[in-house]
Amino acid sequence: MLSHVAVWAYSAAHFLKTGVLLALQNHSGDFLASFPAHTIVTWINRPDLFSGSLAEHWFPPPRWGYGPGMHLVTFPLLFLPSLPDIYRIWLFINYGFLAVACWLLYRIAFPGPTGPAYVTMFGFLVLNYYPLYEALIQRNIEIFELLLIVGAMTVYARRRDALAGGLVGFGAMTKFLPGIFVPYFVLKGRWRAAWTALVVIGIVAILAQVTLRWQYNSTFLNLMAGIYRESPLNQSVSGPVLRVARWAGFQGYGIALSWAIIFILGAALCWVMLRFRSMGNWQIEWSLLIVAMIMLLPHNENYYLVFLLIPYAVLLGMVKNGAIPQWQSKALIAASFVLTGWPIPLSLLDRALGRPAAELLLRLSVPVWGVGLLVVVLIKTLRETSARTLPQEIPACS
Repeated sequence: MLSHVAVWAYSAAHFLKTGVLLALQNHSGDFLASFPAHTIVTWINRPDLFSGSLAEHWFPPPRWGYGPGMHLVTFPLLFLPSLPDIYRIWLFINYGFLAVACWLLYRIAFPGPTGPAYVTMFGFLVLNYYPLYEALIQRNIEIFELLLIVGAMTVYARRRDALAGGLVGFGAMTKFLPGIFVPYFVLKGRWRAAWTALVVIGIVAILAQVTLRWQYNSTFLNLMAGIYRESPLNQSVSGPVLRVARWAGFQGYGIALSWAIIFILGAALCWVMLRFRSMGNWQIEWSLLIVAMIMLLPHNENYYLVFLLIPYAVLLGMVKNGAIPQWQSKALIAASFVLTGWPIPLSLLDRALGRPAAELLLRLSVPVWGVGLLVVVLIKTLRETSARTLPQEIPACS
């Protein structure tokens, strides 16, 4: 019992220091680089919110960033007095999104009675996860998307397919990534989910074209163009490939090699989904798709890894239920979490290394190796649970 109290005390202190106090001290980030859109502030006659902002620098008129869903969700914020007020209040709204997402995720991972040990482990998982800190500090829309995906999983488990599809569709129009679940719905024969997702995507896409114009959306155009970035912040599959290619003197081949690896891994994912489509554990399948949607991209940012809270929670629930009995798999899960989550204060590592630890860890692509270990466990678990012919849908909530 005392050890549980110590873990909660450490986790709460770590989260308060980095996820709250540091977040409150930050006054810039990716959110303000894409919010507000010039077209929208022009409609409501609030040019003061755009003039001199990061958004004006990164997305000068008529350009706009991210998906239209983000601008719809954040539209009420435009009626607050100033951009600093918006940034502060949006942080606390994100805490609300996170709290609901964690509650739903806990119910998915642990549908039955759970002892204090696993409650403590779940709390440690969430409260010490560095990509989550990054997302909170920058107020990234990925926290809202995390809520949408976890909500979709919750209703998918209950076979409320229209609602699951609607959440996925709106998520796809918020920052595109959740669109990966639409072909999955088709593969699983969940046609209502697939059609609802496509209808929501279609409606929002049409409204966006009428109002904001897709031809000016930089995020979509960059995604379609396959813009690659060698920056250490890129922790997708392409990141270490580009950095190693440059180090080895083959920089000109980095993009082609990245494309080849992404294609091979994407084809492997399709084979796995087809192979286990009629008997796979749906929670593991969703977890694999979440990994794919953030890793098989021309580039990403380290805060995209906040979505990995879902597969880690799913695996933790399976450990609790005895579906993952092997100590080797448990060790791989723990190692993966440490490599992607960095659950100790980075200030300690900074002092030990004599340099910024985060920059070094990103340059060495440490999170990517952690994701690799996670994929190994997910594939292994999918094979083993499918061999036991687990039901395709397991109720996540009572």
